[in-house]
Amino acid sequence: MTISVQTRASALLACARLATPVQGAIMYEPPNFPTQGSVFKRFKRRNRWPQTFVRTLPSLFVASLLVGCGSDAGTSARPNADSTSTPTANAPKVESELVGEWQRINTCQGLVRGMTEAGLGKFAAEHVVDEAWVPRVTTVDQLQDPEHPCIGAAARKHGHFFTADGLFGSRDEDGNQVDDGTYDLPDDRTVVINKEFGKITFHFKVDGNQLFLTPVLPECAKKDCFAGFWAISVAEPGLSWNRVK
Repeated sequence: MTISVQTRASALLACARLATPVQGAIMYEPPNFPTQGSVFKRFKRRNRWPQTFVRTLPSLFVASLLVGCGSDAGTSARPNADSTSTPTANAPKVESELVGEWQRINTCQGLVRGMTEAGLGKFAAEHVVDEAWVPRVTTVDQLQDPEHPCIGAAARKHGHFFTADGLFGSRDEDGNQVDDGTYDLPDDRTVVINKEFGKITFHFKVDGNQLFLTPVLPECAKKDCFAGFWAISVAEPGLSWNRVK
């Protein structure tokens, strides 16, 4: 099919109109992370993109729009056949005791204990604040006692799920999904969760309707990297997760 000059010009004009409002920096925010009182706050602070790159994003965005719209109007976009970010309908189903939904009541004290046992206790107060465990406290110096940061904190329900399609996710106390990823099972007692910040390994044990997770902390955990904190908060080491599905 032949595309007329007028049709091509109209398409380019539409692209230009779409691109015109794009001004300023475009900051990356992972999907499904809550924007307040969550691990996302710490992730965003510790994983900022280089400012020189951020400043170039508007131009790159406009250029990509024009290139995409400048192609033949009769050609539709095709998904990348090599993409492995999302399980397909033909993917083999996972057969493991891990598959299901797990839930527990998390406490501030449990988080601090897990961090202390991992040798990261000196960072606990900051994480308690970042996770909004204590109402109306937004900085460490507002804590009643930074050495005992959980004073005034309330327990809250939290859950994880592992689907037979290889998807991982977490839910908050209201049942809203607040984390996502995929996972692999190298063996029947090890799960590797694939996140945007890397692959995090956990050893797990299922005892009846209880799940126990033990994180293998990345080397950067010693420097209080987000991946290390995330691994501890996901696992709640030494504590059980109860099957609900």
